[in-house]
Amino acid sequence: MTADFSYLSALDVSASSTAEIVLHEINVEEGSPILVVSPATAENPIYFKTHLRILKQNAAAISAGNITQATLDASLEHAREVFPVCVIRGWRNVVALDGTPVQFNREECAAFLKRLPNWIFRRIHDFCATSSNFATRVDAESLAKN
Repeated sequence: MTADFSYLSALDVSASSTAEIVLHEINVEEGSPILVVSPATAENPIYFKTHLRILKQNAAAISAGNITQATLDASLEHAREVFPVCVIRGWRNVVALDGTPVQFNREECAAFLKRLPNWIFRRIHDFCATSSNFATRVDAESLAKN
């Protein structure tokens, strides 16, 4: 008989998995903005299907090793367009220039992401592209209780 490893299913990630990323780089009176995000990985089929379409468009350049800064920039801009649709699910502490809180919706999210410097958006993108950020942690103490 083999050991029971069913506890590992807690590590499964799906499109409905969410995590929060704090944008410490931005500090407003309410605190730093917090984005509620889903994975930007194969576990999120809407994101992944769109991402594959972009890869196919760039396949010839990629296979020829002709990856330029323009190719990378276009990929990042594509992610900015897609994230409000299928990756970013909500937020807290996002405010307009006059300090009023901004309710989350796709249009406001797209405008927010468009104004972010590339280096901050890349951090959001990289966080969302890492499945382990969305997995439930399994620790020895929890296992001992079961």
